[in-house]
This record gives sequence, structure tokens and C-alpha cells, in this order.
Amino acid sequence: MLSNDAELSTMCTKVFPVIAEDAAILPYIDFMRVGVEVSPVKSREPMEGARAATFEVTCYASSYAQSIKMAERVCHILDSQSYQFTDAEENTLTARSITFTGSEERWSGDAYAQVLTFTIRV
Repeated sequence: MLSNDAELSTMCTKVFPVIAEDAAILPYIDFMRVGVEVSPVKSREPMEGARAATFEVTCYASSYAQSIKMAERVCHILDSQSYQFTDAEENTLTARSITFTGSEERWSGDAYAQVLTFTIRV
């Protein structure tokens, strides 16, 4: 969803899963899963009972104002949305709801960072 947003692509160079490349050029975004809420189900495959995941989306920029602008756009794209993704092997993931649950500011290396937390219900 983030990589496909035309407005966000004018604000950042790339969206990275888990961690940015060493040579990443500001401004950029990375995202990672930081938790999973599991509802155990008898006699099923591991993780089949998973019902929600918590993700952090971090916006890095050389200026504070730019990091805030990127974070606001990310919230606009993701908060209160649903999404369905099908990969090349025809596996489908349906996010029934994406909810913004919190944020935090950081200074990381040479960049201002806005860390946004989302819960995704599947």
C-alpha cells in the first residue's frame, strides 16, 4: 500500500521491509512486524490461529517537518483501511482492518524518525 501511493512516493526514496539498506538515501520508510496476537486453535497448523499482528512503520528524514509530513501521509494511507494481497503463488492475505495505535519520535544516526504503530487484523 505504501509503495503504491503516488503522493508518498514524491516524499520518500523507498519503502524497505524490516531494515533499510546501508546505502539508503534519506528520506525513506521501513516497516517490520513487532508482535503477533495468537488465538490458539486445536489440531491446526502453527500460526493458523493468528488473528492480529503489530507493525512499526518508521519514517526517516533529514528534517523534522519532513518526517512529520511523511508520517501523516502513512497514517492517511493505512489507518482504518482493509487490504487484500495475492502473491505470485496465488497465496492471499486479507487484512480486515488496519488501526493506528500509537507513535514515538526518535533521532537515529543522521535522521529524524517518526515511529508509527499499527495493529492489523487478519
